[in-house]
Amino acid sequence: MSNLLKNTAVIWDSANWELLLIRNSKALAHQMAIEVLERLADRLNLSLCGHCRSKDEYEIRSNPGGIAVSGEVTLHTDPLVAGGHGVYVQICQWSHAGHTIMWRTCFDRTDYTGNINRWAGLSTHLSCEGDLRSFARCILEAATRNKVDA
Repeated sequence: MSNLLKNTAVIWDSANWELLLIRNSKALAHQMAIEVLERLADRLNLSLCGHCRSKDEYEIRSNPGGIAVSGEVTLHTDPLVAGGHGVYVQICQWSHAGHTIMWRTCFDRTDYTGNINRWAGLSTHLSCEGDLRSFARCILEAATRNKVDA
């Protein structure tokens, strides 16, 4: 876990994402989401080159949006395995109660519509390393299915 997450006196869940945004800490909320998605990318055996947050396999994008919205942080990959799918994972403040993560499989980083959307609470899947590994396994299983709506 990074120093930013260790030194932040909040539990990383949907309620605190909103609290950070209310306290005008959008930059901190986005930095924390970037770090969570970097850890997820690591669990998916993807790697970054230097500080560019982008490589041939994937990218992490942060879009803070305007004053009235939370913005979003997105992990977008090319296929995770040969002949499989990539993944599009987005952390933001959704209107679905408790659902801060939206994810779906996609063909590659040029596919912005992908397959069916799936929803999860941030604390449910990404609050600890064990949950992060389970979430990564779930993503890999979906990405390796042959069906289009993986």
